[in-house]
Amino acid sequence: MTVSSQGFRSPAILGRFNLPVREELHELTDEDRVCPCCGEARPEIGEERTTEYDLVPAHVLKVIHVRKKYGPCSCGAFHASGASEVVAAPGPAKIVRGSDFTNRTIAFFLTAKYSDAIPFYRMERMLSRSGLLVSRSGLCKLAVSVGRSIGDLVGLMNRDIARSPVMLMDETTVQVLGSGEGPSGKKSYMWAAVGYRDGKPIHRFAYHANRSSSFADELLKGFSGYLQTDGYSGYEYLEGHRDIVRVGCFAHIRCKFVEAWEIAGKTGVSKEAVDLIARIYAAEAELRRKLESTAIDSE
Repeated sequence: MTVSSQGFRSPAILGRFNLPVREELHELTDEDRVCPCCGEARPEIGEERTTEYDLVPAHVLKVIHVRKKYGPCSCGAFHASGASEVVAAPGPAKIVRGSDFTNRTIAFFLTAKYSDAIPFYRMERMLSRSGLLVSRSGLCKLAVSVGRSIGDLVGLMNRDIARSPVMLMDETTVQVLGSGEGPSGKKSYMWAAVGYRDGKPIHRFAYHANRSSSFADELLKGFSGYLQTDGYSGYEYLEGHRDIVRVGCFAHIRCKFVEAWEIAGKTGVSKEAVDLIARIYAAEAELRRKLESTAIDSE
C-alpha cells in the first residue's frame, strides 16, 4: 500500500482482492433540504462516492453445536433388524478431534505463529484482550496435535515437491530453547524448500539441528530436476549428480559484482554485470505483472 504526499492511501493493492462491499447512504434531513427563500425542498441532482477500508477487529464467538439424537422406531420389524437403537446427527469435521476451537481459529493461531512470527506468549496476551483465555502451553500442544493430524497432507506435499521440475532450497538459523540437543539457545537451522504443483508454489519447512549435507540429501530423495541454492558448500556433493542440476541465484551473484565494483572505487566492468542483472529483474517484474493481471481478469 502506498501513501501519497497528501496522506491519501492508494487502493492499488487492496483492489486486487474481491473484498465484500457495504454501501452506506448519507442524506440531509428534510429540515436541512428546505430552501431558505421559498421553503420548498431542494431537488436531488446526483451523488458523490468515496471509498474507505474498514478492518473489523477480531472478536470471539461461542458456537454451540446441538446434535439431535434419534431413538428406535416403533414398528414391529425394527428390533429384529439389528439396527442401532440410537443414532445422532454428525458434528462438525475437526482437524483436531475434541479441540475447543474451530478449524478456522486453529488456522489463525498457526498462521500467526509460523507466517507472521508471533510467539505464543504474545498471542496469549492478544487473545486475552478479546476475552479468550488460552495458555501458551495450550497453544503449543494444539500446534503439535495439528502437526500429527496433517501428517498425510504433509506427505502429499513432500511428494509433489519431489515431482516438481524446479526446487528452491535455503537454510536459515533459528535459536531453539530446551531442545535437548545442546545448550539453551543453541543455533539450529530451518531448511526451506519451494516446489510447484500445477504452477502453484508449495512451501516446506524442515527443522534440523545442523546444516549438514546429509540432511540436504535426505530432503532431496526422489527429486530430479533443477535445484536453485546459494553458494553453500553443503550442496557441492551434487556436482556431477545424474538427476539433479544445481543452479545459482542472481541475488547472490549480483552481490559479488556489487562488492567488486565498490572495491574498485565504483569503476570498471563489474557495473556492466550489475546493469545487466537489473534489466533481467525489470523484465521479470514486467512478466510477473502481466501474469498477475491475466490471472485477475480470468477470475
